[in-house]
Amino acid sequence: MLIDYRAYLFGIGEAPTFPTGALPEPLAEFVAQVADAYDVDAAMPGAWALGVLSAACVGRLKTQPREGWTEHGPLWPCVVAEPGERKTPILRTLRKPLDDTEATIVADAMNGRDVAEATASAAHKASTKAEKDLADAMGDGDPDKIATAQLHLTELVESERELRLPPVPKLVGDDATSAKLHDLLAAHGGRFAVFSVEGDTLYRRLASGDGDFQGPYLAGHGGDTLRRALVGRHVADVDDPALTVVMAVQPEVLRARGSADDLVSTGFRDRFLFALPDSVLDIEPNPSVNAVDAMVAATYALTIREITEAFWPLDVPRVLAYTADARKLFAQAETRHREMLTVRRDMEPTMGSAKKHMGTVSRIAGVLAVARDRDTEVVTLDDLRSALEIGDYFLTCARRLFGHTMTEWGDAQADLDAIVRYFARRMDKGETGGVTARLVQKSLSARAKSLKAAEFTQRLDVLDGNGWLIRSDSPHKTYRPHPELLASALKFGIVG
Repeated sequence: MLIDYRAYLFGIGEAPTFPTGALPEPLAEFVAQVADAYDVDAAMPGAWALGVLSAACVGRLKTQPREGWTEHGPLWPCVVAEPGERKTPILRTLRKPLDDTEATIVADAMNGRDVAEATASAAHKASTKAEKDLADAMGDGDPDKIATAQLHLTELVESERELRLPPVPKLVGDDATSAKLHDLLAAHGGRFAVFSVEGDTLYRRLASGDGDFQGPYLAGHGGDTLRRALVGRHVADVDDPALTVVMAVQPEVLRARGSADDLVSTGFRDRFLFALPDSVLDIEPNPSVNAVDAMVAATYALTIREITEAFWPLDVPRVLAYTADARKLFAQAETRHREMLTVRRDMEPTMGSAKKHMGTVSRIAGVLAVARDRDTEVVTLDDLRSALEIGDYFLTCARRLFGHTMTEWGDAQADLDAIVRYFARRMDKGETGGVTARLVQKSLSARAKSLKAAEFTQRLDVLDGNGWLIRSDSPHKTYRPHPELLASALKFGIVG
């Protein structure tokens, strides 16, 4: 069956289904059971599970799909759902292993910290006294006393620097100001995760055009050095920052801000992986399931804990290479994706997301590989196949959300539907051969006939790029229907 080009291009048609089966065990079973236990669409826990995996890698994971391309790691899954869709308990359930692991890391860091803090405090008091002694010596004007006091102060300052304690570890947090987020990234080696189940305010702020607020987020997604100048206070630059964002937003916020110029022009919107779960009102309750199996939950928690504990101590990211067969598939998928975008160039409603698609796929493949084996050094063929399936889901959701913004194409959907109906009628009569663009256009409505030849041919090429038509350029350009065009047109309601 062909894909529904109307969902792809115009944001209508059948809603996509989250491919839970593409997740590795034990995530797939846990996500499925969470969905059943709360009577929600698996897209909600499924998308957020990827965000939890990203956060568990604490900014220390990258992938290398081909030579010369190293892809940053953080994922930004964003669930689009109305109030009352059980978002809070589900995200709390998925996030709990991260919070528990953070508590353990903090407890380890605090072990013996009281003594270390007392020692550091004593060193600070000693250096403060040494500063006063130096001031007194300079007041007396005795060169020997000044030299001795300066040497003593230098030694104490160096000792105090060596005794300075690292900040208490913090892996995840809620929405923060840009200054606070910068400080958190700087204090933790450039890595942090923001979880916001009520992300409407955060999304509005990102869409507002406030460059200061956007800075840490943009840098944290792409890995660009984060710089911030403050009068009267030194703020350290953050090299190669990695920021995971896991959130939910209400549909009305996207309707109001989804196409905001600054949100689109800066590429913010295209960094989110939007998930569109069905409403709880449309989910058939499963009375036999009212809780997640304890063993399944424990296995999930252990997986997240072990990944976090493996990546937290790393000073530099682990870069996953692709196996030879995975690299070959990635190259094929990249070429095919580029060719389709070239054909759809003027009809792609989310070109930014589409251009980032293969990078997103590589990021997803990375966390899937780590979920499969926390010690892995490679992305396998199976990891990539699953990532391609999940990546297609997110891209389809983006097109469904923002396809209505294609105002410059006017009645393009009506034109495409009319062309499909034309070929469906031919197939119904057993006519499956190729026909010229001119013949097709002459057979359609007056509106289609009014289009310039180049405009009409472009619509045929779009259907060819989506697989509905098959173009032949020899001996002259003709179009014939895909063998499944009629059945697909019936399935999607394009023909009655």
